[in-house]
This record gives sequence, C-alpha cells and structure tokens, in this order.
Amino acid sequence: MQSVGELVRTRRQARGMTLAALARAAGVTKSYLSMIENQRVANPPSRQVLAALEEALGMEEGELRCVAAWQSAPLPVRAQLEHLAEQARRAQEFARWLRASTSRRAGGGKNLDKLYRTGQLRKRLQEMIGEAEEAERDDPPVMPLMPAVRSRVPLINKVAAGYPSGFT
Repeated sequence: MQSVGELVRTRRQARGMTLAALARAAGVTKSYLSMIENQRVANPPSRQVLAALEEALGMEEGELRCVAAWQSAPLPVRAQLEHLAEQARRAQEFARWLRASTSRRAGGGKNLDKLYRTGQLRKRLQEMIGEAEEAERDDPPVMPLMPAVRSRVPLINKVAAGYPSGFT
C-alpha cells in the first residue's frame, strides 16, 4: 500500500499541479508538503491537513485519512491484517474453484464426489496448504488471534450470589 506522501505525489503529478500550487490550495507551506511527499515527517499529517489535501487533489473524502491510519498502525497489526487478507484471498479463490468444478445435486447442493474420487480435491487442498506454509515461512511472525490457554480453570456449577441456578 502506498504511503500518504507517495499517494499525494502521485495524485498531484497526475493532475499536473506543482508543489507550490498544491501547497497554496491546501493551506500548507511548500516545504512541509515536500517533507510529506518525501516521507520525512515522523507522523502522518493532521486530519485537517489531510482533508485539505483530499479536497485540493479531488480525492474521495477520507481516502488520505484511511491511508494515514494504516501507516500509523503498529507493524505487528499491519502484518496480522495482511496475513489475514491473504488467507481470505486464498479461501475465496478455492471457493470459486469449487463452484466452477462441481455439479448440482438433485437436492440443490453441490456434488463433491467426482472431485474426491479423481483426487482433484485432495491435490487442490494440498496445494493450498503448501502455499500457506510457504507464505508463513516468508512472512514475519504473526501474532495469534487468541492467546494459547496456559492453564485450566475449574468451573463451578452454582452461582454464589443471588438465586442458585445450574448452568453448563
């Protein structure tokens, strides 16, 4: 994903604007805008500056703010989201393949029997698992969505306060 500065520069050049013209239109100094474009500012610009840049560049409202939010998100969070997006993309691709490769049953469901018998289903699943394992080796470590359970906590079957009530 492009950074705020890269996106601003790309849009400015696509509109044929000079740095000075965009700075005037957005109400910022030319030097500050240059620093934004060259990614020499520590944090993304304020919401007001981003809104002014969006308006001056004819962008959708919130487009730069969304990029700025992504840019300022912690690296482990961005890695986790990118990992999940890749998993979702692979799952959607697999679902499209299943829809295209299966026939309808009389009851309306899909018939996977032919794919299973020919071994195509197993082959495709093994390819997906292999791609996922390879991607996990190449990517930085990803935080687990839920921490591992480290100990067991006994549950009591009665509530101590109020009226006793059983639960599972």
